[in-house]
Amino acid sequence: MIQHDLDPEPDWLASWVEHRLHETCPVGVGPARLYGLEFIDPGGFVDPSWPAGRLTFVDEGGDASALALGLSCAEALDRFDALALCVTRWEPATSPLPRPGGHPVRRRARVVTVVSDAGAATALRFDHDTERVEVWSGLAAAGIAGVQLAAMWSGRGS
Repeated sequence: MIQHDLDPEPDWLASWVEHRLHETCPVGVGPARLYGLEFIDPGGFVDPSWPAGRLTFVDEGGDASALALGLSCAEALDRFDALALCVTRWEPATSPLPRPGGHPVRRRARVVTVVSDAGAATALRFDHDTERVEVWSGLAAAGIAGVQLAAMWSGRGS
């Protein structure tokens, strides 16, 4: 891990990691996966197609919380500039809007939460509209495993 003068914005990192995963893995059912991210060009993360970093697979498992709190995550904390947790889950779709009194349509989504020294962000890509990505600052859309990953990150070195 190298000290950088400028840490990329968490939104950029989440968008960049989601773009990289979309190039290699379709949105679908699969185990939770943990990735480490090394910054090569910290300013380049603003463009998801730019080779600004190196994404490294760390571990996978059926329980995202166990993965975020596990030994492989603890070991990865000091080896990477950021960590990313990728899970597939059902999320309420933002469109179509439900009828009055109806329930929102739920769609399968890949949820990527990235934590770094600059903070955290989450990117969602739905299986029914794979060209659209929603990026959220902070941990509002991260789920409990994303919050646990952020807690592990903030507690490293102590």
